[in-house]
Amino acid sequence: MEKALVKYRSALVYHVKCSYPKLEHEAVMERIQALVGVLPYMEMLNEIDKAHLTRIVLDNKGDMRGRLTNEIHVNSTRVE
Repeated sequence: MEKALVKYRSALVYHVKCSYPKLEHEAVMERIQALVGVLPYMEMLNEIDKAHLTRIVLDNKGDMRGRLTNEIHVNSTRVE
């Protein structure tokens, strides 16, 4: 897991440096920090989205109930 974290962190730094070659080191780090700081909020929004889609499928709103949507949005969110 640590190797993957280092790999993606390095890729993000490389991308920012290539996209903004005139930025100094501190500015690059601030940009990276801002981008990484968004991740927890995106994860939270993802969980909220999953919960809403599960409710929509269970209530069959918009005729969403089907085997595939049920498997994706309902069965995959259950903790056993």
